[in-house]
Amino acid sequence: MFEAAAATLGRGEAILVFPEGVSQPEPALMPLRTGAARMLLAAPPEVAPTISLIPVGLLFHEPERFRTGWALVLVGHPVETEDAVRQLTERLAAALRDLIAEVGDRQTLRLVEEAEAIWLAESPERGRDVTARAEWRRRAAAAYRYLLPREPARVSALRGELERYVQDLEDARLDEAHLSGTFPPRVVLRYACVQGTALVLGLPVALWGLLSHGLPYGLTALAVRLGRPEPDVEATYKLTAGVLLYPLAWMAEGWAAWRLGGGAALALFIAALAPSGFFALGWSERLGRVARDSRAWLHFLG
Repeated sequence: MFEAAAATLGRGEAILVFPEGVSQPEPALMPLRTGAARMLLAAPPEVAPTISLIPVGLLFHEPERFRTGWALVLVGHPVETEDAVRQLTERLAAALRDLIAEVGDRQTLRLVEEAEAIWLAESPERGRDVTARAEWRRRAAAAYRYLLPREPARVSALRGELERYVQDLEDARLDEAHLSGTFPPRVVLRYACVQGTALVLGLPVALWGLLSHGLPYGLTALAVRLGRPEPDVEATYKLTAGVLLYPLAWMAEGWAAWRLGGGAALALFIAALAPSGFFALGWSERLGRVARDSRAWLHFLG
């Protein structure tokens, strides 16, 4: 393998390496294997000076959720390569650590994300700059790592306040955007009329979509729960189970439509399958958004 890697680098091509060597969900950098450094040092002498070792970091947001999850890819500066394998590996680890929000565990990362949400709520325009958001999260994580051994009592107190704040938000089903906004009565009335009309008119199509897709959705959720995947592979389990169970459930439902209504019913079922599913998804999200906003307005009125 190292011979093949050296030949690839000798041809001026690139190699992508995951130097931790494991898949894990925690926001922490695992000890690096020495393979990346050994590949570089095994390259032909005439080629080695032209090779660059580039660290790449990943910042994830809700990686286990489809559509709402996202990842930010951060490319760092080339790592100096003129030393031994162990020193080079340590230098690569330091470069990678500078590119990720390393706080040690997922609960702490969640608190960092909540603190970021408070920072964004103060100036919503910041949310459009993903680079600034990534930089803020990295700085917050670095400050946490620096202060934890030096000011453990103060860090613990701040963490406790953040945890209570997050719990209060969850109990009230609110978010920072609701707390930082103001809602004049005319805005509330217009919002209620528009959203209420859309929900009422869309209810029949949404119900059809929920009925058509409810069975495979429930079966997929059940399969994932029974599989008990680790957090870093949960999305893969969902995708694999969905690819298998959705077509099977649709075929069973199509067969039932054909038996009950003949070819016309089957054709209608197939034609409405995709649009009703997307409509039901959007309708459900709209319903959830209205529910959250309604709780926010009741909170302000109280």
